[in-house]
Amino acid sequence: MQNSNVMRKKASRIKNPPATVAFNWVGVILLTIMSVFCLLPFILLISGSLTSEEAIVRDGFSLIPHEFSTEAYKLLFRYPQTILRAYGVTVFITVMGTTPMKMTFAIR
Repeated sequence: MQNSNVMRKKASRIKNPPATVAFNWVGVILLTIMSVFCLLPFILLISGSLTSEEAIVRDGFSLIPHEFSTEAYKLLFRYPQTILRAYGVTVFITVMGTTPMKMTFAIR
């Protein structure tokens, strides 16, 4: 029992070389920057949906809405059949575009 405690203490004292620590930090920084760049389009999309149309035409898109508006979502929920039809077309095209290919390869 005492021997395993000594082994744990010695294992916890092992230090990485400075080059490895620097490499790890550079990797973390680069991955963080890339993650932010990957998230920016989605943040811009949400920000644009919460900005009034007039503000977008006048000022363009921005990450922080200049004039907050939920008009886009009101319109979306006012005519839900349009969105449902669009999703139906998407599902139909996906199924029709992938199923015949599978059947063609299965027949041969």
